[in-house]
Amino acid sequence: MRRKPSPVPGSDEWIALRRSGIGATDAAVVAGRSRFHGPFDKYAEMMGRTAPLAETEPMRWGIILQGPVGREWGVRAGKRVRANGHTYWLEEGIYSHYDFDVVGEPAILEVKTASAYAQREWGEQDTDQVPTEYLLQAQHEIMCRPGIERCYIAVLIGGQKLHKYVVERDDDLIGSMLTIDRKFLADTWAGIAPPIDGSAAATEYLRSLHPKDDGTVIELPPDTEDFALQYLAAKEEEKSVGARLTFLGNTLRERLEATAVATGKSVKVTYKATKDREQTDWPAVARELGLRLVGAGISPDVVSEHITKHTETKPGTRPLVVSWIGE
Repeated sequence: MRRKPSPVPGSDEWIALRRSGIGATDAAVVAGRSRFHGPFDKYAEMMGRTAPLAETEPMRWGIILQGPVGREWGVRAGKRVRANGHTYWLEEGIYSHYDFDVVGEPAILEVKTASAYAQREWGEQDTDQVPTEYLLQAQHEIMCRPGIERCYIAVLIGGQKLHKYVVERDDDLIGSMLTIDRKFLADTWAGIAPPIDGSAAATEYLRSLHPKDDGTVIELPPDTEDFALQYLAAKEEEKSVGARLTFLGNTLRERLEATAVATGKSVKVTYKATKDREQTDWPAVARELGLRLVGAGISPDVVSEHITKHTETKPGTRPLVVSWIGE
């Protein structure tokens, strides 16, 4: 096993690392178990077709809060933690870096932050009932550090609730993950793309293969026609879903009437009017003034008069927003 200091996210070294193999946050992605990305996204990243995602606003706050949350977990758990700043390789193309070592114990600590809405994704505390992405991430981190037996997870929910979980080493799961990782890497290094999925990365890949048609006309093979029929059926479902969303929205508007905000046990509905705004037709003003400037003989009062003439008040709108409590 080798290790080296972890690169700064967004740096050239970090981008090179991301494109060199599979990290812990990729574990669920390449296994097809992530809700956010698919194997094709990772393939496109490693092939240099897309740039690695360096930082989003939630990710930024997660980094800022990592230290305080980790230390507070240590206080509550009665354990001492030490920040880890290294990347570890199990083998070529399979690496990991994590947040903290748990001193005096064959364990590591991973820190997460989540919105209040996401609380429903986390199960009973002191268990491994965590979102699949984090379960596989923890097993990947354990896999890359021989001798580590467990990964504790501290998650700050809604900025005010600290929940504690523990993922024990699962050698059977690790074996399955390693098989998936090795096949994905071998295929990627050989230029073999993963099966097509619904990601934007897959769409761009297919478009790049045949950017122009060759003018041929063919008869659809039966299996391809089946996909075409499914496509049409999905488009009809899309229309149906759109119509149902409109109906439900109108029902809420009818029942809320002039109400601005309505809060229930699980959801909040906002139906507040935006401010009225003034809109000036500047081309019309310029035409009437003959495109002359104030300093060219037109008094400010005349300019103001024409601006007022071509300015109208646009009433605000009432956007309907339905969200989970705490989202």
